Amino acid sequence: MRVTVFLAALCLLAFQTKASDTEKILRSKPEKITVYLQGAQVFRTGALSLPQGESTIIFEGLEKNIDPQSIQASGIGNCVITETQYLLHYPALQKLKANGNVKYARTLKELDDSLLQLSYDTESIHNQREVLDTEKGVLLNYGLYKGLSKKDSIAFLKDGLSFLREKLNNINNELLRLKKDEAKLALKISSIEARKAQIESEQANKDLSTQQADKPDYRIVVTIVADAATSATIGINYFVPDAGWAPTYDLRTESMEKPIQLTYKATVFQNTGTDWKDVKLTLSTANPNQSFNLPVLNPYFVDVYKNQAAKKSGRTERSSSFNTTTTLSAPIFNNLSYESNQQKDVVITSEEAYDYVVMDENLIQAEFEIRLAYSIPSDNKNHFVSILNKELKTHYVHKTVPKLDLKAYLTARITNYEELNLLPGKANVYFGGTFVGKTFLQTGSTEDTLELSLGQDKNVTVMRNKIKDKSKERLADNDKIYEVAYEIIVKNSNSKSIDIEVLDQVPLAKSQQVTIQKLELNGARQNDITGEIKWRHTIKARDNRKDAFSFMVKAPKNMQLVVK
Repeated sequence: MRVTVFLAALCLLAFQTKASDTEKILRSKPEKITVYLQGAQVFRTGALSLPQGESTIIFEGLEKNIDPQSIQASGIGNCVITETQYLLHYPALQKLKANGNVKYARTLKELDDSLLQLSYDTESIHNQREVLDTEKGVLLNYGLYKGLSKKDSIAFLKDGLSFLREKLNNINNELLRLKKDEAKLALKISSIEARKAQIESEQANKDLSTQQADKPDYRIVVTIVADAATSATIGINYFVPDAGWAPTYDLRTESMEKPIQLTYKATVFQNTGTDWKDVKLTLSTANPNQSFNLPVLNPYFVDVYKNQAAKKSGRTERSSSFNTTTTLSAPIFNNLSYESNQQKDVVITSEEAYDYVVMDENLIQAEFEIRLAYSIPSDNKNHFVSILNKELKTHYVHKTVPKLDLKAYLTARITNYEELNLLPGKANVYFGGTFVGKTFLQTGSTEDTLELSLGQDKNVTVMRNKIKDKSKERLADNDKIYEVAYEIIVKNSNSKSIDIEVLDQVPLAKSQQVTIQKLELNGARQNDITGEIKWRHTIKARDNRKDAFSFMVKAPKNMQLVVK
């Protein structure tokens, strides 16, 4: 009988050992993360020894909201991966929680008992004070001391006052003693209540920490089969939606003689529930949520439009043609924008962070591989990652619209920016070491030039004056003729020559009764659709340029016009 029990125990022990050998838990950390404009692909690996046969590898402590359809597993070693699963595991910590509550409950009961006894003592003092106050009132209201007694001998009065003095002194001394005792009891009650509040706070924090520990653990379970015991490295990767990045730029230049320096940065955020510590990041412009199915054209019909409302009201219908095409759903580009007053990289090095970025470009996306390790906590806040720094081919041009503003603004025109694969995003502009303002880089357009405003140049002054001897009104038969002429003077006080564009306009006629004729444009280019006229000049240092233009407006004399 004893031999049978002993053999059964050995078999049970062998079974438990075998079960523990075939199920292994890995607590890994993210090694590489590809962050998309919306979402991220997380890569993890773990090395372990596998027994012969089937084993279950559990990757625990993963991010929340993992897309189960995106999970992929791979292995290096003499083994075969047969299955992957996404599971939620809830740890059981009720014993620890219960033990903690028992200790706190015992202490709290002792404190409550003490408070109850002190309340009885306080009530006893109140009762004694009421008795003494009543006795004092009786003495003070006694008729002998108010002259109401018929016994008015001096000796009797002296004895009465002596008795009153003695009794009042005793009563007042007793009331003072009770007051001191009551103050001591109040201090004890306050101290015990403070201790009780502290214990309740500790209990609440302990319960909170236990609840935190009781939160679900997100796991990926990988089933592996090995022909023989071996060592292997198992890797998993998966997609999480609670992350992303958006582009942001710094544009800097010291003067008009130097090109603009572009600093391309990314604001990376994640709220996956797991901190990413010292990981290699790759920033991708791809959209993993985009559909890769080729759109299909639906039949295109032309039919007669039937106005049901007109038909019901008895009005005559007009036939017209219209098309009823089906709108094809297109993927939506998520344009995320973030701002922060404190823009700093997570990793600070002696060299610039953008020196450790490699760009991989293909036909449908661009990827920026960040060779420095970054830490991105799960706080849903923006964390800045440097991508590249590039000197841009820049041409500086001043612009002025003196009809609206007698100021000249310096603009920078940037060419050949397409090769940088820039995305639309906000940019901070710095000129001469001073923050000028913010702008928006609208990339991806058909234009091959970006134009940025760098603010007002106070060394360039502009004047716009009406030429009085050429501006007049006169009548001709039944018409009224307005002749208007302006002079624009631009002075360059810079020590270098500048290129400048001067913009103005001539009016356009809405009525056929109004005729507008351009008299003089002084070499300006005109846009017949908008009425805009433009001069382009190079003005030398300490020099000025004068332009003039005039036009004539002809309208019936009884038509009220405002011409300026």
